Amino acid sequence: MKRVLLAFVTLVLLTVWCAAQSDDCASAPMLTLAEINCAVTSQNVTGTTVGSTPETVNFLGCINATVESGVWYRFTAQGADLEIIDNSGHPQAPYVAILPDDCTSATYLICQQLDILDMTAEGDDLLTTGTTYLMWIGFLGSTNTYNICITNPPAPSNDECINAINIDGNLECITGTSSTLVGTTEFAAPDGTDYPGCLNPGTNSWEGVWYEFTAQGYDLVIQDIQGNSPYVVLLDAGCTGGTFIYCGQTPVDLTTAPDADNLLTIGQQYYMWVGFDGGNEELFELCIDNPVPPINDECVNATDIQANIHCVLGDGEVIQGDIYGAFPDDQVVAGACLPAAANGWEGIWYTFTLEGHDLLIESQGNEDPYVIIYD
Repeated sequence: MKRVLLAFVTLVLLTVWCAAQSDDCASAPMLTLAEINCAVTSQNVTGTTVGSTPETVNFLGCINATVESGVWYRFTAQGADLEIIDNSGHPQAPYVAILPDDCTSATYLICQQLDILDMTAEGDDLLTTGTTYLMWIGFLGSTNTYNICITNPPAPSNDECINAINIDGNLECITGTSSTLVGTTEFAAPDGTDYPGCLNPGTNSWEGVWYEFTAQGYDLVIQDIQGNSPYVVLLDAGCTGGTFIYCGQTPVDLTTAPDADNLLTIGQQYYMWVGFDGGNEELFELCIDNPVPPINDECVNATDIQANIHCVLGDGEVIQGDIYGAFPDDQVVAGACLPAAANGWEGIWYTFTLEGHDLLIESQGNEDPYVIIYD
């Protein structure tokens, strides 16, 4: 009875070993998500090329697979980047080839020996998410066991414009009523849309992530907190258009943050791309402000200051105001009183009823604002 049980266990172990790999491309087993996320799951891909046979195709410029033998796997990409690390510890590292899911093709996306020093083969922006690929593993002039760690991380959830993250709650950072926007472009795929005159994500490996917001004011101020100067692109025509209304690199100096003055329309939705050039994958932190205009930004909403017109006599209070976020007023034009202003004159409105013939206005602050009285 003991002999029968021993024979049965041996057969089961042999069956499991055979299912882990394939000498034949057509029957290559599919790797699990855990096996292609080794950096997270610590689940290596292990096996041996002992007993494998040469292939019918030759990986030109890499290794002659018609002479050297190896084994096959399949996997479905969950992101654009790929990293393979050899943990075998052999003097000679294995070769790895990544190919389209076509056993008759000799055209590979990447084929190289895992480097002896860092034991790593990297394919930045190599793959297409959701596409199935073949992986061949073999040795030059020998057969051996292998132990490799494969990492194919998923792209950020907002890698595509259609999956942009809403940041309506991050639009008052400078005034201190909301937090900074923290994100990363790590593992993002290059954007396929070009923005002529600013940057060219489709051809220069520009990688970034997307956000969307509804404007609550006219102005937009963006400050770079991290200090690595990401680029920002702002679209007002949805995800399909390549025309931007703002595009620039955020500065390191907080005092010279880009101010898109009177750029936005209140209530309109905008899409914002944040990324880096040259395929750099980095963390970023932005302080974004889209200030709500003052309540008395328009003449029809002028604030009554009747109780403030005795300030000089000590019977009233000073008038304090802030024009931050105000829109240029069409009623106020440059002329004999006001010099020309490139972006128009921005101000706020007040109303009062005269109680006498004279009017005295004194500035109590460091600035000397212009004042116009209309009747």
